Amino acid sequence: MLQNLKILIPDHVITEAVFSNSRSIIYRAIKTGGGQLALIKLACQDSPSSEFSESIRLEYNILQTLGGEGALVPRALVDCDNGPAIILDNFVGEPLDQYMAGAPLDLDLFFCVALQLV
Repeated sequence: MLQNLKILIPDHVITEAVFSNSRSIIYRAIKTGGGQLALIKLACQDSPSSEFSESIRLEYNILQTLGGEGALVPRALVDCDNGPAIILDNFVGEPLDQYMAGAPLDLDLFFCVALQLV
């Protein structure tokens, strides 16, 4: 699958899969020419549903309006053979479900994060 993505995502070389679920997959990539790291989110399926394509476009639009420390920064929304993909600035982190595995989120940390989002 990595070989196909080199063709589908112009100017990027995929280095690793970072996260996946039943609908989407996120890859870390390097932009050719500049060497900048990026995250690329796209559908897991070869032909995603129109609902997924619409939700990815909406997610991109929402990400454009967010700002502040810790917010993902979208670079581009590109159309690929298997639907739209969001190219994001690289962000090193851990999925929330992995972070919380085995223990609930501390309330102080929860409120600290919640206040940053509003």
